[in-house]
Amino acid sequence: MPALSKAKDKARNISCISNLKQWGVFWNLYTMDYNGRFSTGTDPAANGAARGEWFMVLQNYWSKKPQLVTCPEAVKPTPGDAGHPAPYDFGGIKTAYKQIDGTYSSYGLNLWVYNAPSDLQGRPQAYHWRSINNIQRNLSIIPLQLDSRWRGGGPDYGLVTQYRAPDLPDKYTDTSGNGNIGGYASLEMEHFALPRHGKRLNSVFIDGSAHGQRVKDLWGLKWSRNWDEAKWQAIPGLLPGWTK
Repeated sequence: MPALSKAKDKARNISCISNLKQWGVFWNLYTMDYNGRFSTGTDPAANGAARGEWFMVLQNYWSKKPQLVTCPEAVKPTPGDAGHPAPYDFGGIKTAYKQIDGTYSSYGLNLWVYNAPSDLQGRPQAYHWRSINNIQRNLSIIPLQLDSRWRGGGPDYGLVTQYRAPDLPDKYTDTSGNGNIGGYASLEMEHFALPRHGKRLNSVFIDGSAHGQRVKDLWGLKWSRNWDEAKWQAIPGLLPGWTK
């Protein structure tokens, strides 16, 4: 039985990577239609919800293959509890989050790829990639979409909440001081720092390649124009023990 379980896990991991590769294809098709530019994060279809705008903009692509919106390891929503009977909107290692239109998904966008017309949700316009034509190197280490517990994230060293890892692998770090997770949407790196496939998560990159990486390797990716891939090494205690 353990061997069968491992085989199923491997099959789900392969399927997840295949899904992410397809999202890379969707973005390739989209940028080809818009002279290399990514979506703006402000399309009216998102009704102001910038983190999930990409999901609505690409709807014509994924709606033909709805199974692509979830990782096989994270299909169902996060169950409620005594204090919150309904399913939670956010996802987890093995659960999906709720998108703008109510669809449950388990992949999120690196929000720095947006062709933002101005600063967006506190993310400076100048740090966005904006267009595939603007990227001449590092294509294989610029994440596009990843396993995620929320719609998207824009990791940045501007605030500790934007670059830290969660205290525990399947929980957002408490931001309210009373045991709740108020403001979890702004915990930029915490959306992606989850070991969904053993000790790894899967990602697709700007060059179209897709594969798994260890959680601790997320800080070494080139998230935005100003992201320093080595800075994490100079921040004591940034990575909790569970990421290593």
